[in-house]
Amino acid sequence: MTPCHRWLGVLACCAWFGIPTKTIAYPEGAPWGAADPTSDEHCASCHWEQDAVMASERVQVTGWPDHYAAGRRYAITVRLIEIDGAISGFQALLNSTDATSGRLMLPASPPPAMTPLEISPTGRGVRSISPQPLKDLIWSFDWQAPEQPNQCISLNVAISAANGDESPFGDVIHYRQLTSSICDSLNDKQ
Repeated sequence: MTPCHRWLGVLACCAWFGIPTKTIAYPEGAPWGAADPTSDEHCASCHWEQDAVMASERVQVTGWPDHYAAGRRYAITVRLIEIDGAISGFQALLNSTDATSGRLMLPASPPPAMTPLEISPTGRGVRSISPQPLKDLIWSFDWQAPEQPNQCISLNVAISAANGDESPFGDVIHYRQLTSSICDSLNDKQ
C-alpha cells in the first residue's frame, strides 16, 4: 500500500466519523519522482478523481534546447496556461538517476517574484515547496547539461491545477515530457 493510499484510507475513516478531513498528504511536497506518470507515486495517483492530462499543451516550457551543448547551463521556465483552479504545485524530473542527464538547480538569475523551489538531493528533480495561487504562476530553474554529448535526455514535468480544498478531489494533473532531438534519431535506428 502506497503512502497515498494510506492517506485516502485515513480520509475515508475521518469522513465516516464526521471528523474534518482538510489535510495535506505530503506537507514537504510531492514525493521525488512524482512527475514521471509511470512511477508508483506519480501525482495523479493521489489526485485521482479526474483523469490526468498527458502531453498537456497547457504546460508551457521555455528554454529547453532541441540540441544541447555539453556542459552548458540552460535557464528553464515552466508555467500552466489557461487553466481553471485556485492553487498549483509543480515538479520536474530528469530521466536518469545518474549524472548522464545533467543537473537541475536553482536559477543563476532568479526572477524577482520567483516561486520558492526545492532541488532534489541528486539534482535530478526540482519541485515547488508549497501550493501557490495559480494566477500568473511561473517556475524558473536551470539545467546543467551533461558533459557527454549526444545523450538522449528527457524532462518530465507535472503541474497540478487544484481547487484549494487540500483534498485529492477536484484537482487535475497536467503532464508534459520534453526530449532532446537526439532521442528521435536514436529511436529511429532501433
